Amino acid sequence: MSKAPAAAKVDIGRYLAERVDEIEKESAAAGTSLRETAKWIISGIAVATAGVIAGTSLSSLGSLDYGARYFEALGAAALGYAGLGMLFAAALAVIVPRDHTLQEISDGTDVPAGWRREIEKKLVPILVPDSVKTLKAFVAYANDPKDEHGQPLSGEPLITFNLARRLIGAKAKSVERELQFRRLKWRTFLVTPLIALAFLAYSSLANPPAEKAVPAMAKVVDVDPDDAAALRGALGGPACVGAQLPVIVLSEVPSGVQNVVTVPAAGCPPVRLRLDHGRLSKASP
Repeated sequence: MSKAPAAAKVDIGRYLAERVDEIEKESAAAGTSLRETAKWIISGIAVATAGVIAGTSLSSLGSLDYGARYFEALGAAALGYAGLGMLFAAALAVIVPRDHTLQEISDGTDVPAGWRREIEKKLVPILVPDSVKTLKAFVAYANDPKDEHGQPLSGEPLITFNLARRLIGAKAKSVERELQFRRLKWRTFLVTPLIALAFLAYSSLANPPAEKAVPAMAKVVDVDPDDAAALRGALGGPACVGAQLPVIVLSEVPSGVQNVVTVPAAGCPPVRLRLDHGRLSKASP
């Protein structure tokens, strides 16, 4: 009869050792699979993005004046690269993960609060001893493990506890890997469309419609009162701007915007203007 407790202890120790080995192997295999999947996701996004960028002619970007279109193009490119940076950071956390200790997870050190709660929820059923109900309590107990009589653990009980601690640590690592991959998956679904739209916008903004030459044509444009003040400064004085302004059309883009030049008059030299659906403004140099 005296041998039964010893046998039970040995069986518990063997079970824990086998369980720890099993979870560590499963965690390693799952980690390898997640890393390979993360590499495929990022590689696919990078190739697709490179294709969009390669198909975009940048020669027209330098010809844009430092106006709204130029800064909108830069903003779209910056947004696209920021999205890529977010995905690469999430993928890097899966490919080259940082292993947090149970103490760090308990304290929330570099671990989101939601992750800490989810990890603890998965660990509570396997925490030891039975009096321990939270991860923080387990970490405190693990720093100075004692038996029910308040004596420090030693011998087989200490070996069994250390195996249990390895089991809990391996489980925490496995759950954290799953959370890291889940973050990558959601960021991929949410950010990838934004990256595509950003680079498509950049492609459009960086390559404005080419101007097409049109037969020189004289026309009279009604001057919008809101444009009059700026036009007086551009044309040389109030005498050069009336209710109507005679111009000659030089070129036109598919959107209908025309480049025109004013008809010279006494004291009013010819000046190139931009005619955008009835609104006149000074043309870019």
